[in-house]
Amino acid sequence: MKKLYLFLENESNNLYMCNYCNKLFTQKQQENLVCPKAKVFIDFHGAIIANHVFDRGFDIKKFINYMKNTIKLSWKQIYWKIYSHTLDFECK
Repeated sequence: MKKLYLFLENESNNLYMCNYCNKLFTQKQQENLVCPKAKVFIDFHGAIIANHVFDRGFDIKKFINYMKNTIKLSWKQIYWKIYSHTLDFECK
């Protein structure tokens, strides 16, 4: 539990939930990931933009408590689940 909260103290590891598709993402991932349910916009260069939108009602602490108490995950499972959402893989 302590390791999880220390991990989440780093601002780059803050998780947000998308208002449209309910997927978790970091602020950095918001710029790179496309939301399949977001409203599509086309910018001045013709690029398609469909970014995730922050759900202002999402609370990571409540989400962690939900996983611990309702789904009955161990702290280790919760840590790795949260950690996996913060990873970025890029193809070159």
